[in-house]
This record gives sequence, C-alpha cells and structure tokens, in this order.
Amino acid sequence: MDASLSAAFGLGDREVVTIVGGGGKTTTLFRLGRELHQRDGGVVVTTTTHIMIPPPEPDLETVLEVEAELAPAACRSALARGHLPVLGTRFTPEGRLGGVAPEVVDLCAAQTDLAYVVVEADGSAHKPFKAPLAHEPVVPRSTTLLLAVVGVDALGQPLDAEHIHRPQRVAELSGAALGAPVTAETIARVMVHPAGPLRDAPVSARVIILLNKADSDARRAAAAEIADAVRAHGGPPTLIGSVAAADPFC
Repeated sequence: MDASLSAAFGLGDREVVTIVGGGGKTTTLFRLGRELHQRDGGVVVTTTTHIMIPPPEPDLETVLEVEAELAPAACRSALARGHLPVLGTRFTPEGRLGGVAPEVVDLCAAQTDLAYVVVEADGSAHKPFKAPLAHEPVVPRSTTLLLAVVGVDALGQPLDAEHIHRPQRVAELSGAALGAPVTAETIARVMVHPAGPLRDAPVSARVIILLNKADSDARRAAAAEIADAVRAHGGPPTLIGSVAAADPFC
C-alpha cells in the first residue's frame, strides 16, 4: 500500500498545495516537500505568512529573495545543488522565516521546471485548532489543492487561549461558549463557515480537511466523529491520519 502523502492527497503532475489550519501544518509542509523532491526534483517549499527558520538539515536550503522575479531562479540554484529550497524573504527578530507574496507562489507555479509548490498560508501558534481572522489565510490564486489541517487532539479541550488559537474567533463562527469543551460540532461549524479557513479556495481548487494526529484508537474515533460532523454540514472530504507517523494513513 502506498503510504505517501502525495497519493493520499491525489496529487497530479503539477500542483500548488496550500496548507492552512493548525495541528501539523509545518510537519505536513516539509514531509510533503521532501517526498515530492525525492520523486520529482522540481519542488519549492514556501510560506505566505511566516514559519520557524528551518533547522540546518543537509537536504534543505533556505533561500532568501526579496525580488519576486528572481525567486524562481534562486530556487533553481538550490535545486541544482541537490537541495530542497525553502523560499522566504527575510529572517525576523523572532527567529522566523518571513513569507513571500502570493503572487510569488503564482510565478513559481508558472515555471515549467517547477512542478510543485507547497505553501504554508497561516499560523496557529502551535495550537491544534484555530479560526482565521479577516486577513488570513493568504491563499495564492494558483492553488490547486487547499489542505486544511485540524489536530484531533483539540477535541475535548477547553475553548481558551491556552489550548486553541484565536478562541474568540472560534466562538464567533461556531456559536460555542468560551471555556466550553471543543466538540466535533464546534470544529465542523468553523470549517464550513463562509468566513472560515476554506473561504478563499480558488473555484477550481480541490479541498481536503486533514484530521491529523489520529495516532491511537481513541484519536481515530475522535477523528471519525469530526469527519461525521463535517459531512453532516455538507463540508469537503476528510482524510484521517497522522503525518508524523511512518505510515500516516494506516
């Protein structure tokens, strides 16, 4: 059985995968980027917000380029050295990699030799679930797959800032009370809300909700409960797995 993310996501020969939400976005970003790089070679990993500066690993190369038109060439140089380029614009004082404009993603996607661009498009402060504000996520128009990640460990946690990113916004979109346990219904209502994380998906893009961290029987049952709630609200397809596991979708 194919355990790859690309197979699970149904990726074709050329894709722009934009990842939003919380509970495993960055893990998904790098695992998918590495997998595609090993398979195809012409891959760019980037962000339209900011991510932690990638660790010094031999297969990664952080590429800083503030001039949009030069970004594809800078990524090609890293690829020519056998590295997976992680494209940004600057290092911030907080130790983060500043993101690129969505138009830069579109430019990279238009290059015939860059088959895949994998993008992280919002932040979640390391929390498993969030609801976006009006300015986020920043989804490039070239996106072909919008992947919304939810950490299933959010289920049952109090709806507060210690456990959930932007709890007030979650409450506004879902109708749940602040401090109340997060339910499958709470998550589903946020995910399908017109102001939720899927609102800026391009018309032609596929949408998948990845219910991540389902790494035990209890968490798989929690993920199934969330999937049922999303389905009941007419939401997009869901995928249950654990991206950090050796076999993410066993």
